[in-house]
Amino acid sequence: MTRTYRLVVNGKQVSATVRRIDQHGVAFCVGDSDTVHEVQVLSPEYERSSGGNSTVATQPSLIPAASTNSDSSTSLESDTVVSPMPGFVVSVAVQAGQEVAAGETLLVIEAMKMENNVPAPKSGTIAEILVKAGDEVGSDTTLVRYE
Repeated sequence: MTRTYRLVVNGKQVSATVRRIDQHGVAFCVGDSDTVHEVQVLSPEYERSSGGNSTVATQPSLIPAASTNSDSSTSLESDTVVSPMPGFVVSVAVQAGQEVAAGETLLVIEAMKMENNVPAPKSGTIAEILVKAGDEVGSDTTLVRYE
């Protein structure tokens, strides 16, 4: 089964289709290319989160891309950021009026006991934060709106 993910590479958002994920690494194609890229995982690195017992992976999370047929999909042209999964907002890292860079963490969502960073899909100014720490969100809940 293949899945498509949004990645930010050197500040540019790209889509990657994962062909294989296992204990040895990840094989994926970028964009519409058929070229398979292999990433070998030597060892996962983890750290304890402060003030709790949960363990957080220090590597970026893979967040499935929204369907291209969805009206609520977050894209570089969109002025909103939607939740990629249902869960609870753990923390909000930005505030209204703040300038953000593409890839910068906007907030953290906990889903299935894993904390997932929600990155800014593009650079810009945050107009409004629509959630707060502790809020429960669905997979298409609007989280942030850009100016």
